[in-house]
Amino acid sequence: MNSKQETSLWNELSKFGYKEAIAARAWQQIADMLNARTAVPNPVPQPTRPKLIAWETFMGLMAAADVLKMFTYGVLPNHLREALTENNRPVTLAIWRGLKTTLTAPTITAVEAEANKTELDPTWTATVLQPSIAMSLGLPTLTADDVLATVQHWMDL
Repeated sequence: MNSKQETSLWNELSKFGYKEAIAARAWQQIADMLNARTAVPNPVPQPTRPKLIAWETFMGLMAAADVLKMFTYGVLPNHLREALTENNRPVTLAIWRGLKTTLTAPTITAVEAEANKTELDPTWTATVLQPSIAMSLGLPTLTADDVLATVQHWMDL
């Protein structure tokens, strides 16, 4: 730690809540208290995102004749399958814009209805971690040795 960080740590340790732990030389306990992060409910509501369309779902939405027609376009089905698997919307939509010009109305309606569906974002977490005291002070993750060194520097033990 640099001197500015050590000063910040000492200012924190000078507060009333650490006096007993310092007297007990509980350096690891103090470091753990300073590094502790509390989980709280995520204040951001779970967002939605465009629903992932699996290749099998896409194929099931197409009329049989349209499936055959799509496979006359060389590697296009392979690229579409890859884009759907990766949920790569820009590529999927680019391929779809061209492909749908050759498909029947029922297939287009079914696929576009599925494409307009949304789902809750599975990457959202229900809880988030609050910053630790150390983080709030701009300090790195503290060790027992950091606490001891700071106390030794500022106090005569």
